[in-house]
Amino acid sequence: MSINPRSRNRIPSLLQSVIRLPPASSLLLLTGVLDATPYWLVSRYISSAISDGEETDSKASEREGGVTRVLLVSWMRDWEYWRSEVRRGAGLDIARLTNEGKVGFVDGITGLFGGIESSDTGARSTEPRTNEQKLPPFAPTRGSTVLPQRGPAPTRTPIAANPSTRQAPATSNPQSIADQKTTKGRSALTSPSLAHATETITKALTTLPTSPSDKILLILDSPTTLLATTPTTSTQLSTFILSLREKAHSTLLVTEADTPFISAANPSAFLGSDYLSPQQSSLGGVGSFSPLEKEHASFVAGQGHGASLVVSTRGLDTGVARDVSGVLRVSRGGAWDEVEDDETVSGSGLGSAKEEARNIEVLYHVAQDGSVRVFERGGGDVG
Repeated sequence: MSINPRSRNRIPSLLQSVIRLPPASSLLLLTGVLDATPYWLVSRYISSAISDGEETDSKASEREGGVTRVLLVSWMRDWEYWRSEVRRGAGLDIARLTNEGKVGFVDGITGLFGGIESSDTGARSTEPRTNEQKLPPFAPTRGSTVLPQRGPAPTRTPIAANPSTRQAPATSNPQSIADQKTTKGRSALTSPSLAHATETITKALTTLPTSPSDKILLILDSPTTLLATTPTTSTQLSTFILSLREKAHSTLLVTEADTPFISAANPSAFLGSDYLSPQQSSLGGVGSFSPLEKEHASFVAGQGHGASLVVSTRGLDTGVARDVSGVLRVSRGGAWDEVEDDETVSGSGLGSAKEEARNIEVLYHVAQDGSVRVFERGGGDVG
C-alpha cells in the first residue's frame, strides 16, 4: 500500500506493516495502560486510512477497492481532545475532514455525564438573588479595614422590571459561533443504553458519504466505560460490538489493559494450586475479584480471541526512562487464521502484508511535538 509522503515521516517504518486498514469484517484490538496510552497509534491509523483515501479519491472509479472513511466513537475523550491529538500526532485537521465527510465523530461522554451540572446551574440562574447572595465569599466582617477601589466605577445597565422579560446578552465570541457552524459529521450520545448507542452510531455510519466500493474504518474508544457506569455486562457489550462490526468494513477497538482490569483473566487466578482458594483482590485484601474486574477482564479476553491482531502498549518494567515512553507489542489474535489472503483482503492492506506482520516487541518514544521514534531493544535507530 502506498503511503502519502505527508504522513510517511509520521508512521515509523517498523510499524508500516501494522498500521494499515484491517481486512474486511476483522477486528483489531489496541490496548494500553495508564502510563503508556495508545492514542498516538490511533491518530496514525486515522492518518493511514485518510491518506489512502485522499490519494485515491480523485481516481476512485479506477480503483476496485474504493476509498476509506473513518468513524470515531469515544466514550472517554471529547471532540477537543481528538482534534488536538490528531493534529499533533498525524498533522491532520480533523475538523476539516469532518466537514468534507471523510471523518465522522460520535461523542459518547459529554452528553452522558456533563448534563447534571449544566441543569443545576440553569435552575439556580432563575432564582431571585438576595442581598446575601450578592456578597462575595471574601466579604469583610464588621470592623475590618477595606481599601477603596481605584479607577472608574463600572457602568450599570438598566434592569427590566419583570425578570421574565430579561434577555440573555448576545454571544459575540467568534470561536463559539465557529463551533456551532462546524458540527457537520458530528453527533453525540444522550443515553447510556446500548440500544440508543446502536441507533446513533448506525445513523452516523449511514451519514458518511460512501459508494458501494468504499470502506469505513470504525474506531471505538473505551466502550468499557459502560461497564463501570451502567449495569451493562461483558456479554451485552460484546454483542453490541459485534453488531457494530457488521455495519463497517473493519473495526479498531481501543480499551484499557491495566493490571487491576485484566488480572481476573490471568490463568493463575483460577488455575492455581487450589482452584477453590480465595484470590488476591486488586484492593489489597484477600477475596474474590470485584464484579467490574471480572466483567472487564472477560470482555478484553473475549475481544482478544475475536481479533485478528492485538497491539498493546505498556510501560517499561524497569521504570521511567527519559528517552523511552514505553513498550509496544504486536501479536496475532485468536482470529488470525480466519484472515484470507484473497484479492479483497490484499486490497485492504493486511492481506498483502500478512507475511510481514509478525509477533514483535519494540520500544517507542513520543516527543512533545507528537513525533514518534520506534526502535528495537539495544538499538537507538529510528524505525
